[in-house]
Amino acid sequence: METGSEDLDMKKENFITAIDIGASKVCVLIAAIPKSKGILDILGYGICHHDCLKKGVVADIKALSEAISDAVFKAEETSGKKVQSAFFNISGIHLKGIPSHGEVVISDRDNEITRHDLDRVISSARAIHMPYERDIVYSARRGFVVDGEKGIINPIGMFGIKLETELFLITAKISIIDNMKKAISHAGIGIEGYIISPLATSASSVSQHEKNLGIVFIDIGADITEILLFLESRPVFLKVLPLGGDNITKKIAERLSIPEGVAERLKIENSTIEDTKNDEEIHVNVVSRDITISRARLKSILALEYTNLFNVIKKELNASGYIDKASCGAVICGQPVIMDGVLELAESLLNLPVKMGHIMSLGAAPKPLPSHIYATAVGLLRMGSIVKQSKKSIFKMGPKNWVTALVDYTRRLYTDYF
Repeated sequence: METGSEDLDMKKENFITAIDIGASKVCVLIAAIPKSKGILDILGYGICHHDCLKKGVVADIKALSEAISDAVFKAEETSGKKVQSAFFNISGIHLKGIPSHGEVVISDRDNEITRHDLDRVISSARAIHMPYERDIVYSARRGFVVDGEKGIINPIGMFGIKLETELFLITAKISIIDNMKKAISHAGIGIEGYIISPLATSASSVSQHEKNLGIVFIDIGADITEILLFLESRPVFLKVLPLGGDNITKKIAERLSIPEGVAERLKIENSTIEDTKNDEEIHVNVVSRDITISRARLKSILALEYTNLFNVIKKELNASGYIDKASCGAVICGQPVIMDGVLELAESLLNLPVKMGHIMSLGAAPKPLPSHIYATAVGLLRMGSIVKQSKKSIFKMGPKNWVTALVDYTRRLYTDYF
């Protein structure tokens, strides 16, 4: 995550704003800053539909900026707050997860490990080769190894010859992030920071206990599916697939010879993919003519396409090498999983216990917030509030300690979240 480029008035601002930019809509939430890591009270919300993002890539900056402005205005109206800056999300198939190893020889003459050695070994692990257009936007550390001894959390002060660490890095195309920033800035909103979408959504839908024991998080969106696997509270595997609910809609349209708009409506209105004994006819109007569709055939198409999607997910999870360690199974989010029978199908195909992800630990709100719409925005609020509270604690230290505190804060920013 990038920390904010805007100077914040910590004393006056008592709320936080999240802008979730999805494939078909912008969701904005405004919440009161919780005390410590408390419950989030939602003050305002806004949503605006758009068609400006294709698999995480901005297709029309001006139109996206207008959608952001509209959603922010609606959130301001319901909350009575004026948004100055916000956290936003980064998603798309350009996100890549990379495991990396670093090791150094202890520099101290007495072989005592210092903070300098920690910085060196982390820098060693982050020194990966990648194309010039990409950069590291997230890193998670899975402890240290001293002379072959694993599971060491803080080796400072210990004695050893060789220090090692394992990092999980996420890289992204910088131009895509810059375009998102530009769209937000043109809407008159300052940038407080950005957070990777699956990290944000899992922050609202997966418990710390589940992350510690090992769990697969799957978010099926309109045009992409994000897979994030946690072990010992840290992400260890990320894969973003160019598949989502829109692919299922297109297959329905293709096989029933109907427009995609009609296919999408049929998909949403169909409440189950499970077999029923009695078939029935569905009557729809297409280009001023009525056509009849068999519900049994629609269900068979849905079941086949969901099966294909979960088989692709299973292939990626098997390739990760971590699937056997996900003792808590899988949590699945997204509008496509609301349909009856989808979770049961996923469980049978993935060979894992599966449950639907729901927003957790949410306080007051002006209206109910459906998890498949607002989970990412709530996660942005949750993670963003930790950043804001960390900044506040730094500035309370006094000028003499600011530089040291800011350096340490920046170094540990992400790893403190999980």
